[in-house]
Amino acid sequence: MLNMHRARPTFSKRRRSVAARHAFTLLEIMLVVGILIAVAAIAMPSVTRSFSNQSLLKAADRVRVSMGQARIQAIRTGQIHAVGYVPRSSWIDVASLDQISTIASKVGRRLRERQQGITSNYDDDLLPGRVIFVGGQTVDDARSTDAISEAANIGQLKTILFYPDGTSQDAQLTLQNDAGQLINVNLRGLTGSASVAQRSEARQ
Repeated sequence: MLNMHRARPTFSKRRRSVAARHAFTLLEIMLVVGILIAVAAIAMPSVTRSFSNQSLLKAADRVRVSMGQARIQAIRTGQIHAVGYVPRSSWIDVASLDQISTIASKVGRRLRERQQGITSNYDDDLLPGRVIFVGGQTVDDARSTDAISEAANIGQLKTILFYPDGTSQDAQLTLQNDAGQLINVNLRGLTGSASVAQRSEARQ
């Protein structure tokens, strides 16, 4: 009598069959990796611009806070204070007017050290995120003219003055990040208050 029962596959054969159905071929893996690389390449410029823009906003806020500190110090001490900055650099500091010459000499020393490749921890007086000052306009008045003329040589340091009565010079500073994005910090002399205004165009 013929045996009508078919031989059942062993457990090991079934396991190999299931594993084969769930395994990925090298071609499939390469295809997935290629897709991921393409998506990353498309998204990377947008992510980079986003980080650069955040650094620009933080730098503008740093300038605004420095202006507020200078105003408060001028009111509290009864002495003229200044926000000092150096064009085409990220350097900024706040000091009383009688300390301007000391600040200016420190700026010169630090810039020379940078040219020589000497690095130090200057985070307290540098803008964040490789942002630099690319423009600055300050309106002179009678008080600022007299005050600056009495100060010693300040070299390439530019100053914005804050007075004990809470007022200041009218000024506008323009900042730029490494992506070419610009932002303005505007100072209203009558109130000594600063505001930030984003600029969409990039400087060539």
